[in-house]
Amino acid sequence: MPSTSPSNTVGNPVTAQPSSGPTACLSPSLECLANTCVAEENTNLAIFGCGHSVYVSERGYINGPIDGNTTTHFSDGLLRGSTYESTDEHVPHWWEVNLHGTFTIAQVKIFGCEGESCHPEGKKLDQIRVDIFNGLTIVSTYAFFHDQAPVLDLIFPIEVQGQIIRVTKMQNGKILSLSEVQVIGR
Repeated sequence: MPSTSPSNTVGNPVTAQPSSGPTACLSPSLECLANTCVAEENTNLAIFGCGHSVYVSERGYINGPIDGNTTTHFSDGLLRGSTYESTDEHVPHWWEVNLHGTFTIAQVKIFGCEGESCHPEGKKLDQIRVDIFNGLTIVSTYAFFHDQAPVLDLIFPIEVQGQIIRVTKMQNGKILSLSEVQVIGR
């Protein structure tokens, strides 16, 4: 769950507002309990969103990549980890964050899995596609075939309007593991 005063990329605080706030407020989400307003300047919008995927391993956590923690930590018992990990089923694995509104996106930063506890395939940020959706329409797509680990930093030449950012491992059956995904925008 997001804190009430997360920091944006330049260190300025963004203050959460009550649900009766301005129309730029995100709608409350039952799953993530987000009900937040963001500043007019660029900030990490992902921490106010909700993660989603169909294929989550037993030790992975669906909202781990949007908790503000860039380090790798898998779920152990009752504690929720800060890392998403897909299953090894023979399908293309994807994970996405829904921002619950359309925002201007300038950058997407993806932190791969690092450390001994990572599946060897999950340490790689190769064969990755990043899609930005506005509603059901893909408005921007970027593919990376060579390993970009530990951090894939995608800075858009022009800002993109979007509400869902999806990260897909383009190889069937290969593990997708994400420690953090930051969506920088306003």
